[in-house]
This record gives sequence, structure tokens and C-alpha cells, in this order.
Amino acid sequence: MNKLSTACGGYHLRFDTAGEREVEVQELADAVRAVVAPVATVQRAAFSPQNADRYVGDGRMYRALARRYGVTEHDLQTQIADIADYLTNELPHYKTN
Repeated sequence: MNKLSTACGGYHLRFDTAGEREVEVQELADAVRAVVAPVATVQRAAFSPQNADRYVGDGRMYRALARRYGVTEHDLQTQIADIADYLTNELPHYKTN
């Protein structure tokens, strides 16, 4: 996103992002656990589909900007690994495992 903001003159951009599919929070937590700390467990209150609070972004503007400026999208697993790497290397006080 920094790359897109810089390419657009550095002004603030506001847009939704969206992945290739909707991901439920438990599934996201499990994906993060698998990449960052495979031996960890994920604890969550009981899930009720009737009370699901879902937000699914509209990624059209984001994807248009990415195409325009040659920014390659990455799959969810790669994004998780990239964020963990950033947190570990750029923010030394933050430990991912």
C-alpha cells in the first residue's frame, strides 16, 4: 500500500481491499497460526452464524491501482508471512514466535 501511495504522489488514498475470497476470522487465525507459530493453538468464543459480523471489502479500486502501478498481489499465506517478517525485522520488540 505504501508503494501505491507513493506512486500516487504521496497523498492519502482511501480504498477497500479484498482477497480472492471471503475468509472467516477463525480461518484467518488458523492461517496465521500455520505460518507464524504452527504449534500454537487458537482460542475463540463459540461461533454463531446467526450473529456473524462480516465485512467483505470491494477491491475494485485497489486492484485497478495495483495494475496501474505494477504492484503484484500476493495470496493470503504470502501476505501473512510478509507481515510476520516485517514485524520481526522492522519492529525488533515484536516477536512472532
